[in-house]
Amino acid sequence: GWYDEPERDWPLFLFVSGFGATFEGFRSVDWPAPPLSGEDYVVVYPDPSCPFGHSAFLDSDVNGPWGRAFVEELLPALEGRFRGIAD
Repeated sequence: GWYDEPERDWPLFLFVSGFGATFEGFRSVDWPAPPLSGEDYVVVYPDPSCPFGHSAFLDSDVNGPWGRAFVEELLPALEGRFRGIAD
């Protein structure tokens, strides 16, 4: 439906992995992802790895404002790029 419905907004399913996971390990994720009311959706798998280990997308003294950047910068950018539903 992505190409057939260019005006449609899509739910985003963000899969944030646990400690030690990287984007390369995405292929080992158990699929299918959980259904969202039977709708199609866009899957986003952000890589949580960083120079100091795993960011968990949380603000910390070691990694900096990853949580704030995730919510205030990355999510709006993803919603804009992938026609995500903002609420």
